[in-house]
Amino acid sequence: MSSSGADDLFGRSWGSGPTGPTGPSTPAAPGNPGPAPAGAFGAASGPGFGAAPATGPDAGFGGAPGGAPQSTAAFTVVHPPLVWLYAATGVGLVALVLVLVFWGVVPIAIAGWVLGGPIAIALTSIFQSADTARRTQIGYSTGRNALAKTLYIAALVLGLAAVVVAAVTLAMWAGRGF
Repeated sequence: MSSSGADDLFGRSWGSGPTGPTGPSTPAAPGNPGPAPAGAFGAASGPGFGAAPATGPDAGFGGAPGGAPQSTAAFTVVHPPLVWLYAATGVGLVALVLVLVFWGVVPIAIAGWVLGGPIAIALTSIFQSADTARRTQIGYSTGRNALAKTLYIAALVLGLAAVVVAAVTLAMWAGRGF
């Protein structure tokens, strides 16, 4: 270690002699080792307080990772696509009302079976697919899940009831010998 000033852990003298590309340092006063060499811990580097934030890969907490610009996009809340469940519930209800009101009419029974079966199930499947895609988005809100669950069950129950009533109508018609 040098006797003419304070030394750091690596044997560099802070009080006298050149410190690198910045030139000679000022002599050390008693109790004050002088300015830190460039690159040393505690040395002033970069802009001071109040300067514009740094950007780039070494931006620290103030910049975006990799120097990418920070997003200013608005945050949007995404809800379940209830329109598909409203449609499925409506189709199931219409099918059930048709087969009950026009009991014994074979073309209406076939239409009720198609509406309450494949079409209502297809609409609930479209809801499931769209809802799964929306759940992957960051702004998905679970606030309407109780309504979605109720509509989903109602659509399936109404569709099933319409299919059963239509099937009974068709079975009775077929049992009479066409």
